[in-house]
Amino acid sequence: MVKTKLNYLEVPVNFIYKVPAGVGKMFFGAGPYIGYGLSGNASVTSNVDGQTATQNQDVKFGNGDGEIKNPDFGFNVLAGYELPMGVILNAGYGQSFAGSSNTSGKVKNQGFQFSVGYFFR
Repeated sequence: MVKTKLNYLEVPVNFIYKVPAGVGKMFFGAGPYIGYGLSGNASVTSNVDGQTATQNQDVKFGNGDGEIKNPDFGFNVLAGYELPMGVILNAGYGQSFAGSSNTSGKVKNQGFQFSVGYFFR
């Protein structure tokens, strides 16, 4: 089993639509993003003759074999609720358009996000 964790600095450009709902506002948004890979870790676990072994290694970003392509770009969607006092709750999903692998396999990033924010007024 291979488990990979990648950390990106992501800059989205979302178009947001707000709708009054109760005391606050519901909002929906979508738009493109670009992400720059900062760090990562891959963990490979194997089971041979009843013995389990795990090997960890750092992920490298670049254009060489075995490296993850950088930068990443794709599209995301989000939805949330804005309370009158400025607190915002939202959830979203992002899907990469760029293949992140430099090998022949098709590997694309995808992720879910949940956040809480506050607008100073």
